Amino acid sequence: MILLSWNCQGLGTPCTVHTLGELIRIDGIKSRFGLFGCCVESQGRSGGLALLWDKTITIQLQSFGPHHIDVTVYPDGASEAWRFTGFYGFADTNSRQCSWELLSRLKSLSRRDWLVAGDFNEILSDSEKSGGRRRPLWQIRRFREALASADLHDLGYEGRPFTWCNQHPEPDTIYEMLDRACADPSWRARFPNAAVRHIPVTSSDHDALLIELVNTPRLPRPKRRPFRFEAMWASLVECEQTFEKALLQIRHNPITAANKIEENRIRGELEHLLAREEVFWKQRGKIHWLREGDRNTSFFHNHASIRRRTNSIHRIQNAEGRWLHEEAEIQEHIEAYFGEIFRSRNPSENDLEKGTEAISVRISEDMLLELSKPYTAEEREEHSGRLQGVAVCRHAPRVSHLLFVDDTLIFCQATVEAASSILDVLGTFGRASGQEINFAKSSVVYSSNTNHTIRAAVQDVLQIRAEGRHDLYLGLPTVVGKSRRAVFQSIRDRVWQRISGWNERNLSQAGKEILIKAVAQAIPTYAMGCFRLPASLIKEIQSMIANFWWHSGDTKKIHWLSWHKLCKRKLHGGMGFRDLQAFNLAMLAKQLWRIISNPDRLLSRVLRARYFPYGQVLDASVGRNPSFTWHSILASQHVVRGGFRWRIGNGRTVRVWDDPWIPRPFSFRPLSPHCLEHNSLLVCDLIDTSSLDWNHTLIRSIFWPEETDLIIKIPLSLWNGDDFFCWHHMANGKFSVRSAYHVARDLIEQAQPCTSYVGSPVWKSIWNAKVPRKVQIFGWRLAQNALPTGVNLSHRIQEDSFACPLCHAEKEDTEHAFLSCPYARQVWSLSPLRWALVSDSSTDSCAWLERGAKGLGFEEFDLFLIICWAIWWNRNRTLMDHITLMPDELIKFALHYLQTYRQVHASPANISFASAPARWSPPDTNWVKINFDGAIFQSTMELGIGVVARDASGSCVGWISARQQRLAEPELAEALAAREAISFAHSFHWQKIIL
Repeated sequence: MILLSWNCQGLGTPCTVHTLGELIRIDGIKSRFGLFGCCVESQGRSGGLALLWDKTITIQLQSFGPHHIDVTVYPDGASEAWRFTGFYGFADTNSRQCSWELLSRLKSLSRRDWLVAGDFNEILSDSEKSGGRRRPLWQIRRFREALASADLHDLGYEGRPFTWCNQHPEPDTIYEMLDRACADPSWRARFPNAAVRHIPVTSSDHDALLIELVNTPRLPRPKRRPFRFEAMWASLVECEQTFEKALLQIRHNPITAANKIEENRIRGELEHLLAREEVFWKQRGKIHWLREGDRNTSFFHNHASIRRRTNSIHRIQNAEGRWLHEEAEIQEHIEAYFGEIFRSRNPSENDLEKGTEAISVRISEDMLLELSKPYTAEEREEHSGRLQGVAVCRHAPRVSHLLFVDDTLIFCQATVEAASSILDVLGTFGRASGQEINFAKSSVVYSSNTNHTIRAAVQDVLQIRAEGRHDLYLGLPTVVGKSRRAVFQSIRDRVWQRISGWNERNLSQAGKEILIKAVAQAIPTYAMGCFRLPASLIKEIQSMIANFWWHSGDTKKIHWLSWHKLCKRKLHGGMGFRDLQAFNLAMLAKQLWRIISNPDRLLSRVLRARYFPYGQVLDASVGRNPSFTWHSILASQHVVRGGFRWRIGNGRTVRVWDDPWIPRPFSFRPLSPHCLEHNSLLVCDLIDTSSLDWNHTLIRSIFWPEETDLIIKIPLSLWNGDDFFCWHHMANGKFSVRSAYHVARDLIEQAQPCTSYVGSPVWKSIWNAKVPRKVQIFGWRLAQNALPTGVNLSHRIQEDSFACPLCHAEKEDTEHAFLSCPYARQVWSLSPLRWALVSDSSTDSCAWLERGAKGLGFEEFDLFLIICWAIWWNRNRTLMDHITLMPDELIKFALHYLQTYRQVHASPANISFASAPARWSPPDTNWVKINFDGAIFQSTMELGIGVVARDASGSCVGWISARQQRLAEPELAEALAAREAISFAHSFHWQKIIL
């Protein structure tokens, strides 16, 4: 079946009638007569709707109006009908909301598979419009919400990206994609191969939509798919009976004794091979469908259908613009195309020499080596004065070019001379290398104060197109103007497209968690590494993700927890979702750390000359007329300060009171009061030069006891090494975005009210439970009191509390639903867990679960969560379907559910490796083995070190023991012991040692 949707101007004009006839012939309908239809009268010279169909299908009209025609379609007289709505959105912006209200009303009229097509007079993203003013975000958002509320999803399209044009001359031409076809998931599943094409027409300002319901691939598959035994068949009780019945039908004779023996042998071999295959894939962690409990979901089925549909080439367009449909033509064209693009000119050595002969020698012989590097002709032009670089300020280094992979950025003044010099450089490069510059992919950007006459003159020389202000390079905008939100709107659109698809709505909440963390929150990462996204944009993205997390299908649900709480770590009561604002600061902190770590790099030198020529970057200010990039990087200063500190070597460059050096987040500076004579102290003044250790007496006289202990814990170098800075929150001292994100989150948390169960052990017990993921998420919601109980619902929708659907006696809160309800008490009385009945009831679900985690073993707590989930599952069945399990049946169901899950996750074999007792082994001849250890004595606040050296015969050739007045971490104690062992070996001049 083929549908045609077209918003045409003047349907009665001869040109339009002729065009409509041509469209009908294109779609394979041979005759222009014999069509049935219904019409909605026009209002003056505008409006009017018509729906036409041929005699092969039956149409039943349901409703109509000035903006829609709604029908039920019975294809070929079949009983399985589906629904089609021709839609025309209100053209007036002020009345646009009426379109969405109409769409919502139409949704409630029927539950049939639904297709909606027509002119919606609205776009879903800014990418669907070219030219003119940008569409207000609130208009786009309302259209998206209307489609989501109706559970409609765009079917996509083939052809040019816009369906409407205002037909004005340039530069006032506006293109928009106003026409589209949308369907609900059930219709999409019914017609998985449906495709939409945009058909250009000349008699109207709108393109026509051609909707093919059965889009059969034109290319046959290379071979028939082989028969494979599906793993799910082995779990069916009827599997063996089906095989026996099929064999009997094929042979038409009873199975002989010999065949029975052979069949049993093959079946046994098959079971053995299947068991081995399961072990193989379990070892590699590839059977997510089995391990995660989300087996046989519509999400995976739909993805398989999409993959099967996209794994074929229907047609291909050649260089002349002609579409090829035949398999042989497509194959021949693909081979010719790739054969051409992989054919290189491959210049010979003689060709290269001839190319270099054209280069005139204007420099000394000492620079020939430098000239052998790529793109050195630019340096020659700059040296001769023909090509001058660009400097951001007076003392900044001039930048003439930047190189990245095979891309080159050249900076120069906007003059005809500079443009000619660039062409000379590129021409010389082409002659020398045998390669050519692709000017079609090249662009030029001018500063805002460049005269239009100069721009035209430069462009005439370069013959390169001008660049728009928001064009992208490597996925990022080249120029960011005042409208920063408009520049980054593509990020918002990409996030919305990934989470609003009809297929993603079939995901369970566990699947949504993975999609949010792995896909949706990863989309803005690249841009966040260079720019600080507008707060309003981040808020909108997080709002879309929160809606996706809490909503189900086309139903908008209550957000039971704020996004801020969802972003907490899982061990702190959250879901571990990414706080995009904090993550943006962490990504920018990485750039700031690079500037600190690499002061001699070009970027560091340019920024230092422009913004902090006489200071440090951590003390720099925004400055006058800053760039958006610098403003973004500087926003992460407080995050870097939260982890930046000095690692003490000799202490000669670190000021005691002004520099961060004490290992104590977030205040790395001393807080102890000090007198004026100590104002100029350096850290080296606190070190005893004779022992190369801290001067304990002096330190205790200056600092508070808490800070004294922190200072004494700092290990000092035995070789007077230099001081260097490090990142406090990583053991290796190197910066990481992950740790910086937690610093940014902690800084945000300081301004938020603290809850009582932030660090409760119940969170660890829930997430470590060996239960399906959905049960873990249920347990998390139970602990957060985020379940839609009657009391919780009454707080949100301002109505009286709902009675318990099981006992109809009390207000339903968490304590009643899981403990005091008579049904729940019967369930617990029949369960193997007696703890729940004897425990004190509590309205605080988190405290109740915490007592359960403490009072039960690991396996018992797993069953405890399963029973809680089963009680809630049964409660929902009673409320929605009026089906209730008896308490004993519910316990059997919970036990069987947990047992099945454990069987799936059971290891195939428990292989234990007996470890031999540790024994000392001697080294080889002429070698010395040194054993060392560090110990901490908490009572005396001391650190002990022991070192023993033995030769090949096992004889002790030296030993040492030491005691230090410091309390260190175990890792630091071992490191100090290792350092002492190395120093001990060095004092004996041993060359061959084993530590």
